[in-house]
Amino acid sequence: MNVATRAAGIALARRESMTLNDANVKITCRHGCLWLTERYGSEDIVLEPGQSHVARAPGVVIEALRASGFELRTLRPGAAAPGLRAWAGAALSAS
Repeated sequence: MNVATRAAGIALARRESMTLNDANVKITCRHGCLWLTERYGSEDIVLEPGQSHVARAPGVVIEALRASGFELRTLRPGAAAPGLRAWAGAALSAS
């Protein structure tokens, strides 16, 4: 099966947060420390550099416990989800 993936690099300052409204997105911490809260999950998740988590449902809040950089990668076949494209565009235009 040929699965196309799209990725976006995101940076958050300490205590800055964002909400991911896409499902089936892999979140990989590159540096810093991230705290994830899933809308339908029962546990919070902390990611250190090199660690990943797959958000299976929309509504994940990502907060930087310290200045952090991470990658969002859609796992769905085809093009990136609209929300991921919007975050990638916002991240690039903010630079």
